[in-house]
Amino acid sequence: MGRLWLGPCPIVTQALPPIDTTPELAHPFEIVSVAAATAPSGTSGGTWFRYEICQGPNRIVGFRAGNKDGVTEHVRLMVLRLNERRRHRRGRVHVVLDGARRTGKLQ
Repeated sequence: MGRLWLGPCPIVTQALPPIDTTPELAHPFEIVSVAAATAPSGTSGGTWFRYEICQGPNRIVGFRAGNKDGVTEHVRLMVLRLNERRRHRRGRVHVVLDGARRTGKLQ
């Protein structure tokens, strides 16, 4: 299935404190909108909301059923987790099990 291009994320005009000043973390994930929507095709009933999240030029659009407060909280926690994942150091981790350290191979 093809992707839907909605254009670049809107420019924030109000001053917000940056999460981090390092280049790779300069653009945190942010909630753009949470608005009532019609149910996606293949679903039935319920109250649906469409949410948008952006991070620099990247955009995530999703749908979730529920009430506005519940959906907004869900999206807020998702943005929090996405930003936390970006903060971890990248690289390889070498895990050595107890027996492997002495013999050089797993037991």
